[in-house]
This record gives sequence, C-alpha cells and structure tokens, in this order.
Amino acid sequence: MLEQVLAFLDVVPDYDLGTIKDKQTLFDVPKSILEKMKIILEQEKPDAVLVYGDTSTTFSTAVSVSLLANTSRSC
Repeated sequence: MLEQVLAFLDVVPDYDLGTIKDKQTLFDVPKSILEKMKIILEQEKPDAVLVYGDTSTTFSTAVSVSLLANTSRSC
C-alpha cells in the first residue's frame, strides 16, 4: 500500500530502511531502524529532522536523532 500512496503523491523516498523481515520479533524492528538511521544521520548530518510514520519508525528515529545529538555535544 505504501508504494501506491508514494506513486499517487509522486514522492520518491531518499532511503528505504527495509526493516520488514520474515519472522522478526518486536525487538528486531527498532533495533534495525536504530542501526540504519545512525548510518543515514551520520552521513547526511541534518540540521533538523522531521519524523512522520508508524510508531516504531517514529520512536526509533527520534531516539537515534537524540542519541547522536547528545553524542556530538559531549565530544
């Protein structure tokens, strides 16, 4: 369904986290998002981050941003 909405709105995502896997647990999803968002955020170095999405993606991305912001301040 997401692909249909993106196509309708003519939106092309910069990244696809690919977090949906067969036989994953509820712990696997945020862990995967945290790991992938860390790489993206370190590469992009955004001035601001706007998060919109499902609960796990939104929570995990917000945590990633917060952790990296606190890490960069303490260095």
